[in-house]
Amino acid sequence: MTHSAADDKPPPHADRRMLPADPTSEEARLRYELPPAGPRVQHVRRHLPPTLLAEPRVIKAVRRIEQDLPHDHQLAELARANGLSPFHFHRLFAEVMGEAMSGFIRRQRLDAAAIRLAASELSMLEIGTVAGYGSLAAFSRAFQRQFGVAPTVYRPAARAAVRPPVPEQLAMADRVRLERWEIRPLVGLRFHGGYDQAECYWARFADEVRLRLGLDPDTLECYALIRDNPLITPQGLIRYDCCFADPGLPEKLPAPFARLPPMQISRCATLLLEAPYRKVFAAYRAIANVWTARHGEHFAEAPAMERYHAPPWRRMGQVQSFSIMVMLI
Repeated sequence: MTHSAADDKPPPHADRRMLPADPTSEEARLRYELPPAGPRVQHVRRHLPPTLLAEPRVIKAVRRIEQDLPHDHQLAELARANGLSPFHFHRLFAEVMGEAMSGFIRRQRLDAAAIRLAASELSMLEIGTVAGYGSLAAFSRAFQRQFGVAPTVYRPAARAAVRPPVPEQLAMADRVRLERWEIRPLVGLRFHGGYDQAECYWARFADEVRLRLGLDPDTLECYALIRDNPLITPQGLIRYDCCFADPGLPEKLPAPFARLPPMQISRCATLLLEAPYRKVFAAYRAIANVWTARHGEHFAEAPAMERYHAPPWRRMGQVQSFSIMVMLI
């Protein structure tokens, strides 16, 4: 997505509530108390999902849903795969995640639609179809229920909420490299919460690797999978996967570890960072808002990744060594 000086001002019909009051301060903390392009309505939930997702049957269902989000996953299908009745699986999923499975699927689809509205030129109908809706009217109604505004209003407002690149990000974009990477099979843990807690997730990850797997975490090739845009997804619902390349573990893994669905060899925009983790938002902006526009590239429908060149749990609050990898079409 490109920006000019005119982008500093929202369009006349943009929802100005989507503009953060102090974006510089919030971005420095890696935490938006109210995501600038997120829902403008309060949704009733039983509770937020757990910081570490540990229920193996829910982990299995979540991974299956995320592997093919447009697919119309049926409660009975996922319940049967976990050896439960639909009633008991529905209750288990809601107790663990704080929302029904149908609500989880709908929210993920509409969050992905919001990203496409903000970052692509696809039509409303095309975005609604990809999100699994059979008509523009059905998509518009569902989107407005989740975000509080119609998609036609949301698109310009969300773009206005993205700040133009600053000199630091322009300099970072000069260091981005186009690479082709063979993605190895990954094993991971699912965390929920903000990016301000990422180093804490890695510390917990290292403890779980020692305790559950009997491995030395310092010897593992570690990655984070990034699935949510913090400008859109509320803080407590952001998903963060701490992963490692499978060194040849037995097929059956102890919970909360799970194998991630296989990913294909991919072209990616890669940016090496030797910096505190708080610079990660600036780095993603350098790729998304500057480098892609310069080179006419477009994102693939795949998670972004962070590849760690040194154990992140050994450098908490210090300079981290990692590469950001954004998959491209």
